[in-house]
Amino acid sequence: ALLDYGESDFSYKIAETALRVWKNEVGASYNCFEHFMGNGRGVGFHQFSGLSTPVLLFFDSYYKPGTLTVGFQTAVIAKEWNTDHSALHATLSVGGKAPVAIVCLAEGHEYAFTVNGKPVDVKKRTAGAYEIPLVAGEVTLTATAKN
Repeated sequence: ALLDYGESDFSYKIAETALRVWKNEVGASYNCFEHFMGNGRGVGFHQFSGLSTPVLLFFDSYYKPGTLTVGFQTAVIAKEWNTDHSALHATLSVGGKAPVAIVCLAEGHEYAFTVNGKPVDVKKRTAGAYEIPLVAGEVTLTATAKN
């Protein structure tokens, strides 16, 4: 939902915090608990698999090439990746006040991004993840490797 309001910094902070806490607890106990306390330790039922879904989605958004993440008010109508995930062409139906998409591409390239055919400035968040500002309505988003 934060991506619908342009709150990509806060969105990333939540994702990174969850990934770090999860990694630390699983590394220490090899369990995925129901929830976490303020000290970062897991508590509750240790075979609670529902907690793995947000962790996997957070990881995919920022670290798995070939992932397109949008807010709840944006629908992905179509998306087409090339075979090595260094290019994306997507059609979106965009809502929200200041919508942002996260595109995770193959590392090792410089990229150009367009929204509705016009170049846009993006924020590089991780080695392969980029945050792209969108506009409301039907949007064509492209990402292509420059090299």
